Amino acid sequence: MRTRRGLVVTGSANHRLLGADGRTWRRLDELAPGERVRVAGGAGLWARTCVPVHWQPRARVTIHEAAAAAGLGNVSTLYRLRAGRNVRDRAGVAAALELYESPENRRASMQARKRYAIRVPKIVDERVAAFLGYLLGDGHISRVKRQIGLTTADPEQATAFASLGRELFGLMPRLRLDGTRHRVAFYSEALSDLLTEEFGLPTGPSARRKHVPSAILRSPEPVVARFLRAYFDCDGYAGPAGVILSTSSERMSREVQVLLLNFGVLSHRRQGRDECWQVQVRGRSAQVFRERIGFGLERKQRALADYVDSHRWFRTAAWDDEVVSVERGRADVFDISVSGTHRYAAAGFVNHNSYWHSTIMTQRALTDSEVVDFADQHAGTLAMSPGRFNPYKIGIELFREIEDRWNKGRFGKEYDECDDIAAKRRWDKKLGLGRQKIFEVRKVYNDVMFIDAFLNEEFCERLKLYTYGYDSRSGQYVVVDRDWRKVKQRLLFSLTNMGQPIVQVVDANYANRGELYLKHRFEGVPLDIEKARDTLRNLHRLWRRPVHLETAEEDERGRLLSYDGAEHKSVRL
Repeated sequence: MRTRRGLVVTGSANHRLLGADGRTWRRLDELAPGERVRVAGGAGLWARTCVPVHWQPRARVTIHEAAAAAGLGNVSTLYRLRAGRNVRDRAGVAAALELYESPENRRASMQARKRYAIRVPKIVDERVAAFLGYLLGDGHISRVKRQIGLTTADPEQATAFASLGRELFGLMPRLRLDGTRHRVAFYSEALSDLLTEEFGLPTGPSARRKHVPSAILRSPEPVVARFLRAYFDCDGYAGPAGVILSTSSERMSREVQVLLLNFGVLSHRRQGRDECWQVQVRGRSAQVFRERIGFGLERKQRALADYVDSHRWFRTAAWDDEVVSVERGRADVFDISVSGTHRYAAAGFVNHNSYWHSTIMTQRALTDSEVVDFADQHAGTLAMSPGRFNPYKIGIELFREIEDRWNKGRFGKEYDECDDIAAKRRWDKKLGLGRQKIFEVRKVYNDVMFIDAFLNEEFCERLKLYTYGYDSRSGQYVVVDRDWRKVKQRLLFSLTNMGQPIVQVVDANYANRGELYLKHRFEGVPLDIEKARDTLRNLHRLWRRPVHLETAEEDERGRLLSYDGAEHKSVRL
């Protein structure tokens, strides 16, 4: 699914995103172009500690070390095997020979004398982040020339890159002026290995393959900000159009856009006629970018300041976005859940937890020491105290109910026609069809069909579900009905029309005075009076005449709510 700002999310058909109203959840297969969804950002979801660097220079394995590893006194046995002669422990000797003659070891052997030892940082701090940002922007890694270099027209940028390389890795840079271009180069095969193996940086012509290193994505806010500042110094623009980043890599543009969202910076991402991707930041978000990230180059930071200061005010941008396309396909997806809440931020959207998280976490992902912490957070998410309704608790319990029923064969004509309560409680045909059934349910049923088909009397009794209402005589909410059919009816109503009341226009010229008369179709759930009054107030601003809304209360007695622009009135009908 793609949006107007260029955000992209991929998920299963029944994966849900939060709607623009901040209350309703929309399945991906239900979304259509023109609808709006909530954009996630500004929450400061950063790592708390810097990422450690584990890479160490590879030690060259000599032929004598390979022989010793195979338990041989000398290397002659290796030569005999290479010549095709029989040797004892042929498999062990062959493994030692394979290790010695591997491409990695041969490359290390050939270059051992040419390598210069480098200093390896222990963590990915702000200096490492800046070096990576410069390198991904205007730099390159050449295996052919055994060179790590940067080319720029800004002397202060060349100086900063050279200083970082010397401080971080203990290498002396080579600087030269090529016309108006400043070129900085480090010659170190060990540094190339570090950058490619630890940080995943591409080598050779790689403009379309660049991406934000995983270590940066997992770093604290100051480290990420320093990376972006260096990267925008290289590939970013600041001026009358705000801030614009240009890159040939679509992946890089997507990852930078999501990182900016975490800083509270909204942007538009689009592909230009030159096939380069642009990430543009304007308005109030440009001001946030200036304060929280900014440019390291003085000329670009000054241009950004001129853009921000030239506006007396910025229009507040809504944190939602319009869907522009929904494409179907096949791909690997993941069930993700965050303990302590039913929602999480991913790919720039507010996503809903999935059902499988508890099974995956307890049976596959968690270590023994983590189970108690997970159980504590999970219990808080699914807690349902007396008098409170938690839809996530109901949903997961109903899935478990289905799995148990189909495992034991508690379905079909024979089971339904059984009148012996004791026999039903002992019923277990050991069919083991539960897992297959819930996969079928996930594939075929939506929320309404799910509740309508599987919520039954036994389930409502086990969870002690009931309907309640307001008693005007006692001034308290009381149990109205324990009939499981009424419970199902109330749940289904909350899901139809997204739980929103259905209101119809009755008369646009009520009492022949040009007043608007509306009627709420009462289906057992009364209106929220405060929200109804707010709605009437907003309608009056549009209609410019008094507006009326007929509704009903818990006792189904009618009531007329009115607003004339000055005061609210409520009259019994």
